[in-house]
Parts: sequence; C-alpha cells; structure tokens
Amino acid sequence: MSHLCHLKMVGISTIIKISMLRLKMLFRSYRFTSDEIRRQSLISLSDSFS
Repeated sequence: MSHLCHLKMVGISTIIKISMLRLKMLFRSYRFTSDEIRRQSLISLSDSFS
C-alpha cells in the first residue's frame, strides 16, 4: 500500500515538474515573440516617420 502511495506521489511530482517546464518554455517563447513583434513594429514606425 505504502509503495503504491509513493509511486503515486512520484508520478504526480513528475507531472507537475513537466508541466512547469512546459509553462516556462511557453512563457519564454511568448516573451521572445512579443519582443520580436515590438521590435518589428518599432522598425516599421521609424520607417514611416523617416
């Protein structure tokens, strides 16, 4: 019984770790794309002003 409980805890913690990693990756890529979009819009803005 305790062995099963331990397995369940390990599985849950592993799932949490994986989902946290995925969230981190998503957040990083989102930040990168938003930075890219901001840079592109800034470039187009300066182009239209010049």
